[in-house]
Amino acid sequence: TIVFNLGVQMIYVDGQLVSAIVGNAPYLNQCSNADLRMGAWWGSDLVSINGKIDEVRIYNRILAENEIEKLAEERN
Repeated sequence: TIVFNLGVQMIYVDGQLVSAIVGNAPYLNQCSNADLRMGAWWGSDLVSINGKIDEVRIYNRILAENEIEKLAEERN
């Protein structure tokens, strides 16, 4: 799970926080005139991930840590 909140990107694996990075911008970049891409950067990205992405969910709000833990528990 990845959460972006006011410039802080938090990465959770199996419901546990494994990384928190403070960025320069408080909000994610928005590109309303392009397709949604996962595992690539913009349309001209020559390097994409080499793997699989599963269980994709997109929320229009920030998930609380207990919600992320519950999602991980439901998966097991």
